[in-house]
Amino acid sequence: MNPFENTEKAISQDVKEVFEEIRQEIHSNYFVSGKHDLTYIREAVCKYLPTTIINKNLLLVDTILNYLTKDARKTLENADSKVINEFFEWNQRWTEDFKNQFKNASAPVEVTLSLDARTKYWTLAGAGGAGIGATAVIARELIGKFAVEGIVAEKALLSAWLLPMGLTVLVAGGVGYLAYKLTYQVSTPTATEQTEKEIKEYLQREEKETLNRLLEVIERYKQDFKIQPPTVS
Repeated sequence: MNPFENTEKAISQDVKEVFEEIRQEIHSNYFVSGKHDLTYIREAVCKYLPTTIINKNLLLVDTILNYLTKDARKTLENADSKVINEFFEWNQRWTEDFKNQFKNASAPVEVTLSLDARTKYWTLAGAGGAGIGATAVIARELIGKFAVEGIVAEKALLSAWLLPMGLTVLVAGGVGYLAYKLTYQVSTPTATEQTEKEIKEYLQREEKETLNRLLEVIERYKQDFKIQPPTVS
């Protein structure tokens, strides 16, 4: 018979609910509100989650210790007052020692996200713009060379040639900028979706890790409880 079966079931449900609340909070405050740019969201969430998870874990530790005390107390229902008092003294020392150890062992959990997906598209757009810019520079150098060497002799011919060349450069530059902006806008939803997916995966890993640590607390308490508290008379 496992006297701490209720603790295992209850804490498992608590962990599930706590991390679901975190997921919903992140989703509502950052990904649905539409108030923030993705760059801000990525930075804010990476700073927010580690502290939040640590604080939630500390609350879960207090919760599981209360569950353990309640289940242990049930096994001593028929014990005399001396046994019960000795149990509570032992239990208080154990829980305080454990909480101190847990707090000292707690460290910020880093959130690692992949490179912003928009960066890939920015690079492609930038490469296109660079190509257009290079073409404009070459054209400008050729115009200067022709003028210096006297290859273009008549002003009318020079003007007729320069005008479309200048318009081409201006239009090319404008098209490059518009392509850059359009690429940024079009790729943002995909990048946002990818970021939220990675955050959900991170929370799933942390939820599993938190539950495993708390189940280890139960096992440790169970073993110490068998040894330390006085037996029921």
